[in-house]
Amino acid sequence: AVKSTNDPTTAARQEVAGTAGMANADIKLKVPLNALAELYQAIQNALPDRSSRVIQFTSTYNGEGADAIAFEMALFISAQTGMRVLFIDTSHEAKSGARHKLAAHIKTPLNMALHKSGNLSNALAPVPGTNFFYSIFREPGTNAMDIVNIETLNKLLKALRESFSLLVISSPEILTDVMGKSILKMVDGSVVVIEAERTRLPVVSKMQSVILSGGGNIICAVLNKRRLHIPKWAYRWL
Repeated sequence: AVKSTNDPTTAARQEVAGTAGMANADIKLKVPLNALAELYQAIQNALPDRSSRVIQFTSTYNGEGADAIAFEMALFISAQTGMRVLFIDTSHEAKSGARHKLAAHIKTPLNMALHKSGNLSNALAPVPGTNFFYSIFREPGTNAMDIVNIETLNKLLKALRESFSLLVISSPEILTDVMGKSILKMVDGSVVVIEAERTRLPVVSKMQSVILSGGGNIICAVLNKRRLHIPKWAYRWL
């Protein structure tokens, strides 16, 4: 449950700011805290009541921002609730910023750690002083499903459920990547990220059909990169 405060984002703002300092990873949230709070509430309402839950963030195209939103959402939830949260970065495309710096502390990607020894500790980068952990699923430039099969991936998620209250997976584009489709039945729900003025309705409908026909559960949709065509200063006159 979310901590009770007069301002539901105040505690999160303070704790996330503290997390950024302790991590020394230049963690600066770009998504407004009130938007993260609203998204977290939607996730809470939609997900089953379990001791450990897995959320998939996905999109239709590359570059719609699903991975960035998923990372900030995972950090927000950990700071707001104190839960042990693991963010699994399947794309690992960040060239700078917090994700890039955290990835530098990982000795072995999750898939290789699972194959070699089954010891996943070297595949996790904890943020000091918090219950937030970062991991990468594979080395950059490699295809996820060429390395691990569905059964092995399912075992991996089950093992991680035992150590974390929440797993947040930034999944590849659902319409073009095999992995995004393959984990639909393994997660408790999917958050779909849609880029405003780019992703057309027929494509969104196709994504919805793929998720539902694959046994997935759509929690909610996030409209990202929405442009305000009316100047911000003019809104106060409306």
